[in-house]
Amino acid sequence: MFVPLPPGGTVIGSVKAMDRDLPATGVRYSLISGGGTGGLSNIFSLDPKLGSLTLLTRPDYETTQTYSLVIRAEDGDTISPLIATTMVTIDITEANDEPPLCGPNRTDIIVPKDLRTGSNIQGFIMTCSDRDSPSASFIYSISGDSNLNNHFVFSPSSGTNVTRLFLKEPFDYESGLDRVWQYSLTVLVSDGNLRSARSEPRGLTQTGTVIINILVVDPDLTTVTTTTIPRVTYITITENTYSIDHWYIWFVIALGTMLLLGLLSYLLYHLCGKLYKALKHGDCSCCEPRPREDKEVLIPEPTPPKREIFMVRVYLQSGYSLATVCVKVPLCSRTSIQLLVTVLSIYTLSLFQEVTKINTVFDGEEVDPGKFL
Repeated sequence: MFVPLPPGGTVIGSVKAMDRDLPATGVRYSLISGGGTGGLSNIFSLDPKLGSLTLLTRPDYETTQTYSLVIRAEDGDTISPLIATTMVTIDITEANDEPPLCGPNRTDIIVPKDLRTGSNIQGFIMTCSDRDSPSASFIYSISGDSNLNNHFVFSPSSGTNVTRLFLKEPFDYESGLDRVWQYSLTVLVSDGNLRSARSEPRGLTQTGTVIINILVVDPDLTTVTTTTIPRVTYITITENTYSIDHWYIWFVIALGTMLLLGLLSYLLYHLCGKLYKALKHGDCSCCEPRPREDKEVLIPEPTPPKREIFMVRVYLQSGYSLATVCVKVPLCSRTSIQLLVTVLSIYTLSLFQEVTKINTVFDGEEVDPGKFL
């Protein structure tokens, strides 16, 4: 069964089943599967008594080209009904049912009145596409009511999906030929080009519409503000991330977790041990701060008294040394030395005495006075 894209509600065919049992009880039809497309569960309807197949909505050739419907027929026996199934294939033929889509649409353009003919108006470029027509099938035209005095034209006018807007005739406001300063061009784009080399006719042509608003200004009196054609800018954003498949990520996380758990376990072990000791033995020394030893000396140590060393030599008159006495006494005992010398002088008749002071400050070292002789 071939269907050339009829509208919705059209009966496109029927099925018929025969029951040879007598008496005749009639046959009931039902559609089991195969009619869904484009998010719709079923675009076909089957009459349960007549078996006529109706199209609920217009099919889309670009979405689905073939439908395989499974239809069931059941007799009217109420005790043991008999069932038979059949498959109906529906082929959708291609048709020109999609209009051209062009852009940019509803663009605002400002044109100076002294623009030279043959100039591409602000570089305007229009691009079209059609789901069921090739690029060579497009024809471009401007509605005569919107293009007063035939100032504007598209080139190329057919055979391509890309065209440009040019100024065909100059503006003449000085002589009064032109009085309109604002234009709203209605561009008609048809896909019915006969030179598109179609293999076979596909029905009626489809037409798309584009609106272009043009404002003509005097550059000597008005500041011309140009507009750019909308463009699509693609921005690529790269983020520093990692893949879940990298093994070292999980290894580092697991290692860090184990080290952290080990440190926490160590601290808890010592803390619990000290708490247990304090609770069991009543020893709270672990919880009290220990005093630190103060190394600063508050009372200085007493220094030993200074001592003087005197060496006493007793000489005979002949000059020979009779005795040598080394005395190490405190400073306060100098009178003792004088007393000793006096006693020696009494018992040795006429003697010559010599007292030598060796060291007046005792530095704590033991020194033999004899080495100075």
